[in-house]
Amino acid sequence: MDAATWPSQLPLPNVTSPVGGLVYLSNKQRHPVDTYYRDIGPRVSLAYRLDNSTVLRTGYGLFYNPTQWGTTGAGPVGNEGFDAITNWNTTMNGDGVTPWSRQSDPFPGGPLLPTGPSLGNLTNLGIGINEGERNANIPPYTQTWSFGFQRQLSGNWLVDVNYVGTKGTHLYYHGAGDMNHFGTWVEKEATDSDLRTALGTYVPNPYYGIITTPGSGMTGPTIQASQLIRPFPQFSGISQPNPPWANSIYNAFQVKVEKRMSNGLAMLVTYTNSKSIDDASVSTSTEWLGGFAQMRDPNNLKLERALSEWDIPQVFQVGYLYSLPIGKGKRWGTSWNPYVNAILGGWQTNGIWRFDNGQPLHIGLNGGTSPDTYGGQLPNQTGPLIVNPKSKWFTDGYFMNASTALWVPDKWTIGNAPRMEPNTRLPGTRTAALSLFKEISLNKMREGSKLEFRVESFNALNHPQFGNIATTFNAGGFGNVQSQVNTPREVQMALKIYF
Repeated sequence: MDAATWPSQLPLPNVTSPVGGLVYLSNKQRHPVDTYYRDIGPRVSLAYRLDNSTVLRTGYGLFYNPTQWGTTGAGPVGNEGFDAITNWNTTMNGDGVTPWSRQSDPFPGGPLLPTGPSLGNLTNLGIGINEGERNANIPPYTQTWSFGFQRQLSGNWLVDVNYVGTKGTHLYYHGAGDMNHFGTWVEKEATDSDLRTALGTYVPNPYYGIITTPGSGMTGPTIQASQLIRPFPQFSGISQPNPPWANSIYNAFQVKVEKRMSNGLAMLVTYTNSKSIDDASVSTSTEWLGGFAQMRDPNNLKLERALSEWDIPQVFQVGYLYSLPIGKGKRWGTSWNPYVNAILGGWQTNGIWRFDNGQPLHIGLNGGTSPDTYGGQLPNQTGPLIVNPKSKWFTDGYFMNASTALWVPDKWTIGNAPRMEPNTRLPGTRTAALSLFKEISLNKMREGSKLEFRVESFNALNHPQFGNIATTFNAGGFGNVQSQVNTPREVQMALKIYF
């Protein structure tokens, strides 16, 4: 690269001996990633009876999670050179100005054909690579510990109180696999207009005539200077799938009160007060699905450390089965004749009730501009978002103070809003599923036969659960409650004969 034609604000690139490329399997190297041999998972537990009714329990265990490199074939990637996607360049050499391909000939240079391993580390030259590094097979693992007491009470009641902790290490970091990004110096782009200009300057392309890959934007006589100072300038992008860099921590206080069936009643009451924090809440098919990738600053992975997407601090649940004390052999109605007992006796009811706080919200941004090679920008935030009273959700939106707590950050900056809001959550759950049923003996027809009648109601109190809040700041409808996420009351009846 001729220094005379190079912007003075940027370091001279090393394009004569670029590093990086694919290494294909051979007789000497038969695995796409290194084998990991340190999977030792100790586990220990202790139970000690303090008296005839009280037991102390504690334990610790280290468990290895499934690896993404062993669940399906060679892993999540491994096809570079053996499949080919030809990008459609609508402008010549991707310059954004000169019209190029037409529908009659969408690929003037011809489609990109698979090359297999024949090109070695020149495979995909001018386009992208998504493969794992040799040390990418460090397996995720989880440490779990607990300490608690169980106490048996009279009347078949059991109380179980526990502290539970879980720490995840080397978890898969969704969205953190890009390796072709700039260092922290690019953050000066926000205040240095000369640097911004230099990054977008077109300079002579040292790969002109060398990179001829159809669909590549690096085949023309000029190229943007920003491409040539990337760590791997000969590729449009280099990434690895979900590197094992994330961590998590979960702490919970758990109470369980259980009544075993006696006097017609069985009951289970649980309460959990917990907090879950992590760097990335979702990764591959070996983990929970439904999340999103968030990586603003590839040079500062801890910036995304926040509440887990599924964090729900308080959950209270009650489940019960109760045989009403009415009818033959019960407290009331033991002398009823068979016909009255068939109608009024033998009824049972059960229910499942749940109350919780709801999950935290992620606030996105529309129209932001990040530093070059960085991830999507988030808003700037001065304080916690405050939720409107329920009566105003559909008139004033879900948030009371969005206009003062959030604003669009300057271009080419990162934005300081957390990945997940620490104090603002979706509406909590308030729901119940209830049922009523009875059995009618049909012994006169056939010994052991019976008729069962059931009435079951889901969302029995018809309590609407709203969600799907519009959380993209600086976009139309921000803060709108867009839908009800549970179904209205459903009632079903069934009649079943056992014989």
